[in-house]
Amino acid sequence: MARSRKRKERSEICERTHPQGVQPEGSLYLGCDEGRRGPGLGHLQTLTDDLVLAVLSHLPARDLCKAAICSQAFYCFCSHEELWKTLILEERQGDFQFQTTWKTTYLNALSKALQGASAYGAKGWPACSKWTRKHLLQAFAEHKVVAGEMNMRLQDYLAYLDRSCDEMPLYLFDKHFTSKAPGLLGDFQVPACFEDDLFSVLGDKRPDHRWLIWGPERSGSTFHKDPNATSAWNAVVRGSKKWILYPPHVLPPGVHASPDGADVASPVSLVEWFLKFYPQVHQGPVKPLEGVVRQGEVLFVPHGWWHLAINLEETVAVTQNFVSRVNLPHVLGVLRSRRADLVSGCALHERGLLHDKFVEALQQHHPEMLEEATGADRGEGPFLVYVKRRLAATRGVLDHAPPPGGICKMFRTTVTFLLLQGLLCNAAPIVFFGDSLSDNGNGYAATAKFVLRTTETYPEAPYFRGRWSNGPVWIEVAAQMLGANLTDYAAGGATSGAAPAQVPNLPVGFGNLTLPTTVLSQNLFQQLDSHFLVTGSGALNPEALYIVFIGANDYLSIAFAKTSVTASQVVGNIEDALSQLAERGAQRFLVATVPPLQMLAVFNDPVYGTYPADLVQEVAAQVEEHNMLLQDLAASFPSSHAGTNVSVFDFATTFGQILQSAASLGITNTMQPCYVTAPILSLSQDNAPFAQPIGLGNGTLCADPDTHANWDQFHPTAVVHQQIGQRFAQAFGNEVNPA
Repeated sequence: MARSRKRKERSEICERTHPQGVQPEGSLYLGCDEGRRGPGLGHLQTLTDDLVLAVLSHLPARDLCKAAICSQAFYCFCSHEELWKTLILEERQGDFQFQTTWKTTYLNALSKALQGASAYGAKGWPACSKWTRKHLLQAFAEHKVVAGEMNMRLQDYLAYLDRSCDEMPLYLFDKHFTSKAPGLLGDFQVPACFEDDLFSVLGDKRPDHRWLIWGPERSGSTFHKDPNATSAWNAVVRGSKKWILYPPHVLPPGVHASPDGADVASPVSLVEWFLKFYPQVHQGPVKPLEGVVRQGEVLFVPHGWWHLAINLEETVAVTQNFVSRVNLPHVLGVLRSRRADLVSGCALHERGLLHDKFVEALQQHHPEMLEEATGADRGEGPFLVYVKRRLAATRGVLDHAPPPGGICKMFRTTVTFLLLQGLLCNAAPIVFFGDSLSDNGNGYAATAKFVLRTTETYPEAPYFRGRWSNGPVWIEVAAQMLGANLTDYAAGGATSGAAPAQVPNLPVGFGNLTLPTTVLSQNLFQQLDSHFLVTGSGALNPEALYIVFIGANDYLSIAFAKTSVTASQVVGNIEDALSQLAERGAQRFLVATVPPLQMLAVFNDPVYGTYPADLVQEVAAQVEEHNMLLQDLAASFPSSHAGTNVSVFDFATTFGQILQSAASLGITNTMQPCYVTAPILSLSQDNAPFAQPIGLGNGTLCADPDTHANWDQFHPTAVVHQQIGQRFAQAFGNEVNPA
């Protein structure tokens, strides 16, 4: 009987369905596939299952686990039993007990689990018993403390603490407490799990990182993210604090932040927030983490998380910010901005220098962590950094040593890894300057930066997340296909600088609030300034591809405002922009022709008004001249700027070819826009109307946008953007992935 029962159990184990629901390949022919493999694998989707598993077989267990959280498809592949069987047999030999699956066997064979939370708490700290009022008064007898950004004697602050009924009490927050009272240093210690602090490589030049916190009930800190993308721990020595934490992508109720995080506004007092907004915390789609931390307990705040803390009684705490291996890429990203309003913890004149000093120190003390972090900046992450390192370490066993040019060229001569070239050989970054045809949300971000939201949210329909279309724009499509990191500065309404932006004041998703045009549209040179602000004074990346696609709004101003803009002015501005980039080290450029603007619905549909024929003809003539001058610029620019190359993407011809083949693409209407809006504003002298802009959402929407070439009176639909992006990727793949 016992033998029969064991045979039955073994049969049930072996015959049960796949734990992740993976079906046999033949199910594809029965229509059972739900389309998860391709999107889930990204650039690896072109590989067969066997090749995907071959790649994953090079990873250790830790990196397999990291890859598994990328998508459902990766989770299934990374849970493949043969991968874990190989790992445990190689690492444990025969020292293991099988646990139903090889993966669970491996996990159970690991070293003993982490000790409980008490091992990382503060209950054993001398501070928890020593830091009475009397002890701290003696410790700070010779020094003042910082409370409410003022220097006060501690006895005066405690007198205030005992007598005050302020709704927003002064809060003691002193970053120099250990230098004022060095004896306190021996009363606490950094919990072992937070000892990995990479800012320590800067010694006493590191940003402010440790504070003594003391306050009465109702005191605390409103919602914020910790500075410089650091993580933090907070230990309560006496008293108790209530905490509320939201993940980075969720804006807490009542909090308004600019897109770059430089400006944050919230209710003045914590009490006000709790009265007005606390009831909302459990109504949203994402619930916060909240709880009370008491004496001897330590809370960890991950980098980028919004958090609020309010003292429930008189509370003394110690907090410290730190940089670990995990958040190092994010910290470097903030420091690289060199923006005084984003970098903090040191003097204003030092903030722009902090990145380079930190990188230099990391290169000396932790070069492997710096390599991993900069790989994450390039979109690689620990997964690809490890694969590259593993391949580099084992290159001697490959067919032959890699030729000049590194490991990417080696893949071209090694059959085993030929199909991995697109994954492991990074595409050159793309830096883009342009207007609404390529705006991936910058116009909206620029307006939202100056507005405090109340209950309104940005309408995703019918416009797509700040794009001037119903889906991603063409350069996003192309960059994704090529695996390139895209930095897009294009903004709706932008001009080359030859004419003022002709976009009307926009009420963008905020009721009737009107914003000035200058808030929305950065012309070409302002976009360059934004890029130079991010890159600082250092040389630009010579491997990056810099794309300039602009001019349409300059020429539209001829019809809308009767300006006298000429193609020579616009192309001259483009040449000046390329020169500025070249002077800073850029070498690879691409410019794009302007499509035939006279074909826009705004000039051909009576609902948008009637424009003088001579003005529309002048628009067409200047566009034609522009495209010819652009070709001349591409040919002549390298002769005056040694080492540069300028390619031309004939956007106009590409757009025309798509319209000619519209029927084969399922497009049945190439004239009328899908989203028809009423004219709301006159910009020209003869009261010719300008179309209603993005964000109002009260136009008429067609039944099927995919059958239209035009989304609105100025911009193509997502179907056309998709086609343009694909054709660009096919034509200029070598520009983005140079040999």
